[in-house]
This record gives sequence, C-alpha cells and structure tokens, in this order.
Amino acid sequence: MRESQVVEWKESWRDEYRSGSTKQVLRGTALSRFLLQKYGRTWDDVPLPGVGVSDLDGRTLNEFRRRAAASERLTGDILEESDSGVIEKLRLREGEYLKRATVLLFHPEPGIPLFRRLPDRRWGRQGRG
Repeated sequence: MRESQVVEWKESWRDEYRSGSTKQVLRGTALSRFLLQKYGRTWDDVPLPGVGVSDLDGRTLNEFRRRAAASERLTGDILEESDSGVIEKLRLREGEYLKRATVLLFHPEPGIPLFRRLPDRRWGRQGRG
C-alpha cells in the first residue's frame, strides 16, 4: 500500500475500512491483517493482556535456557537469568504485557489465553428506549 493512499474510517461502518479509490470494504480477518500490516506488526508481536510471567511454564523456560546454552546460541549466563530477564532479553514483552509469541513459546496451554474472548465493552445506549 502506498503512503499517498487515503484510508477512511467512520463510526457508522462498524469496524469497516474503505481503502483507496476502489472503496474496498474490509471486515474480520482481512481488517485485522490490514491494520497489523499498516502498523508494521505481525500477529505474534501483539501484546496480550491478562497473562503474566507467573502464568508461564517454568520447566519450559528452564529447558529453553539449557538448550540455548548447550547450542552456544546464548552465553552460559542465561542459566542464571530469571524468567523475567529471559523474556526481556528475547524482547517478548511490550510495556507491562507479554506478547502473543511468549504465550506460544512458554505457556503450558497456549490456546487458552490466546483465544479466550475478552469482555464485550459497549459505549453509549445499551438498550432501546
């Protein structure tokens, strides 16, 4: 997508984007892919609220440390590093949130936090009347 292309968004379209002169309407997965691409991100690079370092599998992190040191991909100092330190060095944290890639790599059941539905938040009038 060229920078000069205009992207419009209106509240009344309800999560739809119209892009360029073709007036193509994007919804669902196509809309998510478009927005991630627009911001230069990938699906696994997105922060995931509600998951902390304490939710990760310590055995998996220890096995990662051991294999990384054995293959000499990382120095032996990684064996002494805390779980949080390993996450930081791998750049798997953004602000206070862990990224989706962290959950895929180190969570005991990665599907649960990745695909649970967050509470639906609605603004404005809730019902008729």
